[in-house]
Amino acid sequence: MNSLAHIGHAVSDMETSLKFYTELIGFRFDRELNFTNDQIQDLLVLKQPKDMRVIYLLLAGFTLELMEMDPAAVPHAGSRDFTLTGITHFSFVVDDPADIYARVEDFGGTRWSDIGIANMIRDPDGQLIELLPPTYPDSIEEQRQA
Repeated sequence: MNSLAHIGHAVSDMETSLKFYTELIGFRFDRELNFTNDQIQDLLVLKQPKDMRVIYLLLAGFTLELMEMDPAAVPHAGSRDFTLTGITHFSFVVDDPADIYARVEDFGGTRWSDIGIANMIRDPDGQLIELLPPTYPDSIEEQRQA
């Protein structure tokens, strides 16, 4: 059986990111692991020796792995847009997208766009996040039935 285990997300400040994803988006803490460079180097092939703190967060069956490097990762890897290859954004169904959009700056993130039916924000490290309303899963099912 194949399945998605998690998505890893390197962050520059674990405490800020932890607060952002748990208190603003609604993830819950699952577990924390700590690794020395000797434990991770062969797998990650880092250019410079680093230790790593990892916190796993859960949201509706999805696992997000926050990774903080020591010495610190390069903060804000740059602004991605939708024309670049690779993963462009995370997309979450949330109870009140407008509320999160209004409060995102209080949690170290930034507002990106608001088209009414969806909002785009950036987390404290610049990762794009799409916020969708609770009705989104039903609209997808309707599209499948059409």
